[in-house]
Amino acid sequence: MIETIEKKICSGCSIAKFVSEFCKDRSTKDGLRACCRECAAAYRRKYYKNNREGELLYREEYYRENRGEILRKQIGRDKEYYAKHQEKILCRCKEYRGTCRGHLKQIFNNIKKRVANPVGRNACYKGIQNRFKSSDDFVDYVINELKVDPRGLQIDRIDNDGHYEKGNIRFVTCKENCNNRGR
Repeated sequence: MIETIEKKICSGCSIAKFVSEFCKDRSTKDGLRACCRECAAAYRRKYYKNNREGELLYREEYYRENRGEILRKQIGRDKEYYAKHQEKILCRCKEYRGTCRGHLKQIFNNIKKRVANPVGRNACYKGIQNRFKSSDDFVDYVINELKVDPRGLQIDRIDNDGHYEKGNIRFVTCKENCNNRGR
């Protein structure tokens, strides 16, 4: 009769944890790794931080050698999955973009695209920079400091020659934004 265990002591943090908090390892007697998922993740983060360049070189080389197979698998899997779940995916995306946070992230991505490619329609963005560190930084600034719900509004730079940064953006209606063009 095989005994089933409910808890195991982690070799990393020395805390008794439920078996579900450990990764599987077929080579061990109990079929579980010695350290819990948290400790394993912390170890991987630390290892990656200390060996970042080597890891990136390895990934780059592996990708170069196996590019065709990787792309074939990714494309096939994505198309297959998308075909099966298209309605759910579109609904979920539409739902998320309908939230304040989702809408702001979409605005942030549009800003990044305009600033990164100042050609044609975006020629007026030449020399303009996006000075927000990340989309989360942008979202937090708009929600917590500007206290604006941007749905139905457009982003506007207060100083037209200034960058997209804290203190230089506001949200205005379409009519107000069109009236600003003459300034």
